[in-house]
Amino acid sequence: MSLRQAIGFYASQGAGFEAETVAYLARLGTAMSAAQQTAINNLIIAAKVNGWWTPMGCIRLLHLHNETDSLLNLKSTSFTATKISTPVFTAYSGWVSDGAAKALNNNYIPSSAGDMTQNDASFIEYYSGVPGTETNRFSGNQDGTRWLHIGHSTITTVLERINEASGTSTTIALAVMNGLWGIVRSGATAGFARVVGTSTKNTDVTSSSTGLPTVSLYSAGFNNNGAVAYSNSVKTLKATLIGKAISKTVFDLIKTDLDTFFIAFTA
Repeated sequence: MSLRQAIGFYASQGAGFEAETVAYLARLGTAMSAAQQTAINNLIIAAKVNGWWTPMGCIRLLHLHNETDSLLNLKSTSFTATKISTPVFTAYSGWVSDGAAKALNNNYIPSSAGDMTQNDASFIEYYSGVPGTETNRFSGNQDGTRWLHIGHSTITTVLERINEASGTSTTIALAVMNGLWGIVRSGATAGFARVVGTSTKNTDVTSSSTGLPTVSLYSAGFNNNGAVAYSNSVKTLKATLIGKAISKTVFDLIKTDLDTFFIAFTA
């Protein structure tokens, strides 16, 4: 069944929105328009059809209509994000931390959250406005032993780690690219790092896992064992997903589904 057929099927049942949509809308601080509600519902249907709803324990849509609602977890009441210092929110765009020790705390501790495991994990974010000068900027965390992050180490290199030691890494040679960034671990020495925008950059994970970090995972900034470091600069964070491993095919479908949502969810 194609995505278009699936959306038509759900609509034909006469039951209205998905139960997950109804539950999410009930938690909002500010009501959405009918068109915005439909965009949310269509995204949830797409996530189910395309195989990324179930693996993710946290789906945060930061491209929303107001700051408070953007910090909610689409999937559940768990893992509502909180601000660290004063990152800036722009409606229908997302969050910018401006590189000054500002970030979003996902309130998601990998070792106890219950979704990812040491060898079955993913951390994925969508960025726009990535500057050509971005260096030494990360989202993620480290507790002194175990690291989990995505981001630029130099202007042309993305460096990623997932549940592994500081001496290991996966790197992608990458010029400036807006789009979906992620690190996925599907085994003790297996997985991939991937960025999909106007082109696709990818490399396999071969580094060994060592354990799940025991401190909270940050977005648009890095939890350096309890302190904010390496915060993103002027690039805008539009979505964050955290959970279990997915395939490269599903990763690319997430990009397509989010692009469709961003276009549909407007004022």
